[in-house]
Amino acid sequence: MHKLVLLVLCGAAYALAAPGARIVGGQGASIEEYPFSAVLMYYWEDVWQPNCGGALVTRTTILSAATCYGFALPSTFSARVGSTSRVTGGTVVAAREFVFHPDYLKVMEALQPMPFDLVIVRVAPGIEYSTVIQPARIPAAQFPLPTGTALTALGWGQTTNNGSLIGIITEASETLKQVEVRVFDQQTCRERYSAYEIVDHMLCSIAVEGAGTCRGDSGGPVVLDGDVVVGISSWRRNNLCGNDFYPEISTKVSTFSQWIVENGSG
Repeated sequence: MHKLVLLVLCGAAYALAAPGARIVGGQGASIEEYPFSAVLMYYWEDVWQPNCGGALVTRTTILSAATCYGFALPSTFSARVGSTSRVTGGTVVAAREFVFHPDYLKVMEALQPMPFDLVIVRVAPGIEYSTVIQPARIPAAQFPLPTGTALTALGWGQTTNNGSLIGIITEASETLKQVEVRVFDQQTCRERYSAYEIVDHMLCSIAVEGAGTCRGDSGGPVVLDGDVVVGISSWRRNNLCGNDFYPEISTKVSTFSQWIVENGSG
């Protein structure tokens, strides 16, 4: 069994793994810096194609965005961990099960954007930890993120904003990228997205103009203090990458920490 446990540290509650959408306008990152980073790949036309990102939280559990997988079979996905490159190195494991948040299952046939955009990807065999493979921490339920808090978004997605909404991600980065984003005021976020419903379990963030997540970064971690996954990249308006008016939307992990603890062990 690979369990998640709760820990109180320096007055803040975190969930720890026991025993430990491409970035546009960002910078290179290394797996040594972010050893929990995972790239999820989809088998299509006899080739493993980059699909989404993820965050390793136990030896058998990766957090990602539910909208990356839809009605697909787990057998059509694999995950690479322990490598800065999405195409070579590290360890590749097969996805064996998708555990969708139950509220997501109620709305998964609705139009985008979807709430409850969170999935646990269970992989096999269990992943061995090393200097380049380590679990991330997740925040417990009460975890304030004041407006302006600096966060880091990670991913292997598109390096340019070509406006494409569908199809294979042909401009995915071959190496891990990072970009600094800052927590955006929730009420202003709702006002800017007046045509959409921005609910409390969504985390709004924004980068400088011309920078941010893009296609292929969905499911990737948004982290605080290097390894605390506070968000899972979810969506942005009309796939506008690096837009300085419409914030990027992530799933707020703290809202679902108890569900992750209850379902992430295995």
